[in-house]
Amino acid sequence: MVKTDASGNIEWDKTFGGSSVDFLHGIAQAADGGYFLCGESYSVISGDKTENKMGLNDIWIIKLNAFGVQEWQNTIGGNKDDYGASVVATVDNGCVIGGHSGSSMYGDKTEANHGPVGTYDFWILKLDESGNIEWQNTIGGSGDEYLHVISKTADSGFILGGSSTSGISGDKTEAGFGESDYWIVKLDAAGLLIWDKTIGGNESEGVRAMIETSDYGFMVCGNSESIISGDKTEVCIGEDDNWILKLEGICEAVVELCNTLDDNCNGLIDDDINYIINISAAGSTSFCQGNSVILSATTTGPNFQWKKNGTNIPGATSTTYNVTTKGNYSCVTTSACDTVESTPIFVNVIKNPNASISAGGPTTFCTGGSVVLTEVAVAGCTYQWYKGATPIAGATALTYTATTSGNYKCRVTKAATGCYKNSNAIAVSVPCREEDPTNNSIINVYPNPATSSVFISINQLTNCNSQLTIADCTGKIITSFENVSSSSEIDISFYPVGMYFITIRVNDEIETVKFMKIN
Repeated sequence: MVKTDASGNIEWDKTFGGSSVDFLHGIAQAADGGYFLCGESYSVISGDKTENKMGLNDIWIIKLNAFGVQEWQNTIGGNKDDYGASVVATVDNGCVIGGHSGSSMYGDKTEANHGPVGTYDFWILKLDESGNIEWQNTIGGSGDEYLHVISKTADSGFILGGSSTSGISGDKTEAGFGESDYWIVKLDAAGLLIWDKTIGGNESEGVRAMIETSDYGFMVCGNSESIISGDKTEVCIGEDDNWILKLEGICEAVVELCNTLDDNCNGLIDDDINYIINISAAGSTSFCQGNSVILSATTTGPNFQWKKNGTNIPGATSTTYNVTTKGNYSCVTTSACDTVESTPIFVNVIKNPNASISAGGPTTFCTGGSVVLTEVAVAGCTYQWYKGATPIAGATALTYTATTSGNYKCRVTKAATGCYKNSNAIAVSVPCREEDPTNNSIINVYPNPATSSVFISINQLTNCNSQLTIADCTGKIITSFENVSSSSEIDISFYPVGMYFITIRVNDEIETVKFMKIN
């Protein structure tokens, strides 16, 4: 095998063989850029040959990568003579081998020949990407059939060409004309026979090459020794001449598709292709800001491209599109055969009203205090105040007086549309309580909770023995004072966050209160 560049200069060459005679008859480029080499071998295990032959000679196929390095090989045969004549690559990176076999059911051969022992039939094998046999078919009649060429067809099947000496028998459906005739066989993608054709004159003919034509027919080339007779319309010039003929296309009319084929058998390729595309909405196409609607497209075309106001939406090429903004939406399908755009759907996105609140004073105060929160008035709207996620019953005015801790906001709703917007949130904090002069407790602590310091006031304190202690939740005393005054401020900034207990002992009276250190 020799690889040349585009100018015919040799890039590399490879020699493959064993200890005996090895013939190469077919080569095909694989889907991965490598190569399939097909022929027959008389060699046993030797040289490059890694498997023994089973008969006199076997089919030998070798897979190379794009640089001519062997990836795998397979010796395929039965108990007699087996020849590999032609190979074609398949889209799954495998291949189909065409040849002829004199073997019975033996070794790799799973079907007996149609003629007596010593005759040959076409032998077709499909190999996967690793060289394993996926299917095979033995095709022939009562005489000898020799396959010389196999080609792929537009319908993913195969066309086989060679010669036959058989009459009507086995797979052969037409009588012969001379010693041997052109025999052409059509297979489907699974290797099953669809039709066969016998063409010849009074002597010997054999197919050597074939190509499929755009009308589903075939150009057939081979050799002929016949005079004008049978199908032969011209006399031979010499003993053996080239014989070229055209087979009429056998077209089975189906609906025309965009596939570069004449599907409806009218002589035109990809004619009258008219796609259909429609879009629909999964919900209302008029909604408030923040909501959406899913549009779906169905088409007989090959693809989808969504548009907004006549302009392609980048990346919007699936069957659905989620619309969140106002506009006219449509979908287009296109190919070399046709372009069609759906009827557009108008999506109306209604603007939400403005919403903004402000505080009329400090938002941190002691118990008994308050702050007035105010929403900016918006024409045609209603109002609902919230504390956290809960609406406040009856709080539907432009203002709300907050007296307790919480996050406050106002929802402004447009009466005509039902669209709404939540305002910004304002946090109100009531961290302390004022000292209650009517309180009969010995001790008052405020603020509570506290962050940096607490004030302690002690009622009914006289000039007598008193003691104050502060303990954490485990009972550990943090601070202790003797003979405390009636009002004190204690620094708690260095206390860890948690619960603390203040105990005051005045003469024989003891009282304990708790406070919370936060932040």
